This record gives sequence, C-alpha cells and structure tokens, in this order.
Amino acid sequence: MSSSRVTSFRNHALTFDVVDEGPLDGEIVVLLHGFPERASSWRGVTARLNEAGYRTIAPDQRGYSPGARPRRRRDYAMPRLAQDVVALIDTLDAPIHLVGHDWGSAVAWTVTAHHPDRIRTLTAISVPHPEAFLRAMRGRQLARSWYMGAFQLPKVPELLARRAGGVMDRAMRAGGMTPDEVARFRTEIVDDGALPGGLGWYRGLPFSSQSCPAVRVSTTMVWSTGDDFIDAAGVRACGNHVEAPYELVVLEGANHWLPSQCPAAVADVILRRAEGTPTTRGNRSEASTFLASRYGGLMAESLESDVIIDAPVERVWEVVSDLRRMPQWSPQCRKVIARGPIRQGTFMLNINRDGKLWWPTRSKVTDFSHQQRVAFRVLDNNTEWSFTLVPEGERTRLVERRDVPTRGTTQISRVLIDKVLGGEADFEANLVAGMNATLKRIKASVETSKAGPSA
Repeated sequence: MSSSRVTSFRNHALTFDVVDEGPLDGEIVVLLHGFPERASSWRGVTARLNEAGYRTIAPDQRGYSPGARPRRRRDYAMPRLAQDVVALIDTLDAPIHLVGHDWGSAVAWTVTAHHPDRIRTLTAISVPHPEAFLRAMRGRQLARSWYMGAFQLPKVPELLARRAGGVMDRAMRAGGMTPDEVARFRTEIVDDGALPGGLGWYRGLPFSSQSCPAVRVSTTMVWSTGDDFIDAAGVRACGNHVEAPYELVVLEGANHWLPSQCPAAVADVILRRAEGTPTTRGNRSEASTFLASRYGGLMAESLESDVIIDAPVERVWEVVSDLRRMPQWSPQCRKVIARGPIRQGTFMLNINRDGKLWWPTRSKVTDFSHQQRVAFRVLDNNTEWSFTLVPEGERTRLVERRDVPTRGTTQISRVLIDKVLGGEADFEANLVAGMNATLKRIKASVETSKAGPSA
C-alpha cells in the first residue's frame, strides 16, 4: 500500500489528478465521478468516510484531468476507461473498496467484473450493471437516454454550453442540479475545457463493444426514485448480474445527483457495505434508521434477521420444517392450512391478522432441503420467505429472510402497502419487528423442547 499521498498517477502517456484524503493507513475507498462532474462531487461523502477511518482516493478521470484529455473518440471506449482505474489501483498497490456514480458506476462495474481480486467491495450509485442497463434500453430507458444520441453531434453540445445561463445550464437545472452545482459545472467543466472530454465518454460508445461479466464481489446498488435519467427496470434486473452478496437500496424522492445532494446517505451505504453489514439486515443500526427517517425509507430487495439457537441443527429443523406451526411463532399469522405434508411443491393458505385487519395469503413451498433450508413463495405478492440453518458447532444460526424478485411485487400489493399498511418504510419496519419476534419464539421453542426424531 502506498504510504504517502498520491496526487497523480499515469496510464501510458496520460496523467490523472487525484484527491487523496483520510488516514494513510486506512482501508482505501476509490470514488469515480460521473458526467458532468469531477472529484469535487465527492466532498461531502469523503469527509464522512475519512472520519470513519477510511482513506479516500477520488481521481479526475479521463477527459477531465488536464493531462488526460485525448481527442479521438475511440480513446474513450470502456476498456480504456477501465484500464485507467486499474492503473490507479496498481499505483496504490492494495485492494480497494470501489465506488462509482453515473458513468463512474459503469466503469466501476466493468473493473470489478474483470478484476475481482483487486476489489474488496463495490458500491454502484444510480447506474446498474452494464448488461442490465443495455437490456433496459429495450423499454423506457431508451427515452430517458435521449441525450446520449444528442451528444454524438460534433461541436453542437459544446456550442450550447458556451453561454452561462444558456441551454446547457438550463438542462442541468431541469435534470435536478442545484444552482451551486450548475455553477461548479460552469467553472470545472466548461471554463476549464473539460466538456469535450466529458462528452467523449458518450462519443466513445460505438467503440465499447466489450461485454461485462457478472460481478463476484459483495455489492450494493443505490438508486433514487426521483432519478430522471435511470429507469427502474435496469435497476431491478441488476441483481441478476451479481454472484455474491448483493443489496439494492432505494432512496425515496432523491434525484440523480446523490453524492452531492445526499452525501450522508451515500456515505452510510458505502460504510455498511465496506464493513459487511448491509442496510436491510433485520437488526437495523442507528445509521440505517437515519436513512429511513431522513430520506423517506428504503425499498429493500431483501430483509434478513438471524438468531443463535443453543441446539444442534437437527433439533432446529424439527421445529422449523413444520410450517403449520407458523402461528406459534409469527405475530401476524393466525392459521396455516396445508395441502398434504410439508415438502417442496406443497400449497398453503395462511390467515393473517394485524390489529383489526384480517387477510388471507396463498403460498407454495419452493425449497425443502433437509436440515438446511425451507422456503415458500407468497403467490399474492411474489415475495419469497425462507429459513436457513447454519451449523456452528453444537449450536445453530437460524436466518429468516424475505426476498423480492427482480420484477418487483404485484401492483395490488404495492397499493395495499401504500394505502392501508402505512407505506413502504412502516410496512418493512413492521416486517423486521415480526421477523425478530418470530426468531425469538422459535429459539425459545427449540431450547425448551426435548430432542426428538427429525422431520
């Protein structure tokens, strides 16, 4: 690991400027900016990461650094953009936590997919995995990406950006930038001569034919419901391209410019991924509570909670594998009617209650792996619930998890959550509380029961 400050690095004939902050002996977080911004867009995020003991490295990327502004379109093809980051990692001589926003996210996905041994964790902000993004272009994403075609025109975007307060500045404001951010765009991008290089990333797209494999590194994807540029379809499909622990965090109401406008939220998500504690775990910390209260709640792809039970796996399985006993554990479930013995393919009807509200749900057992895992899919909203048993010596870690498919839940489910059950944040908070209560009751049931034949 580099034990002195890095102010620049080289990749072949190009020289890149770097902002290196935080403790020199801290784990390194590399932050890649998007268009049309530079390393300064991370200021609010890096301050929080530095306070937490991390060293942050934020480069001005190709086309933005004065010493790295090639003119040819092919020089901005994705393989070359990714190689710049690899050269930076070589300079640092240490594995890194990689973070990217906008175009920086696309580069981060690519680097992580091709060089997993160099990346500790990945946090991708706004832009999903390149393959998910391309597939989404078959739908509404194409209309949201109209500007990509407009930026192919030679010299026209540069001409439109010349006058302060003109077409380009107004377009930035319409896309959610604050007046201060537009002023920074004017100073750091237009006046400094970085705009042609920034546009080069779009103009290099015809030369970026390289596919992006699945990522095999622990990853968090962050998206915001007010993002005018990125459609939810690609975001929902993103998890299909990660073969490692993965989490989607959705910030309600925020727009595209998350690092500069929601730096505390972004920093918290980065920290939790770097520390291996995803935001949506059942035992939520103060940090994730802060996110939910200040930023309108988290629409989690998964919720998870666990408990250590002082009993071997076979005794825990004896209890958990009989889903008819759910009313003994769950605060909401009142009755389970199963068609035949509990095994893969068994259909169940659950009667649930929350206060004065009663409702039925239909489900089907999707996994029944002996002494390992039992799972069922709720047919009314597409979510899957599971119990996983992890042996730890003579004890067992029992994990309860709720997963949402990439296509999301049903429309009727979303309406009921919003109109009847208090909204997404309250609904998921209740689910987490219910999961914790369920695991506590299962633990008590197992630990007070006598050993018997396994199911």
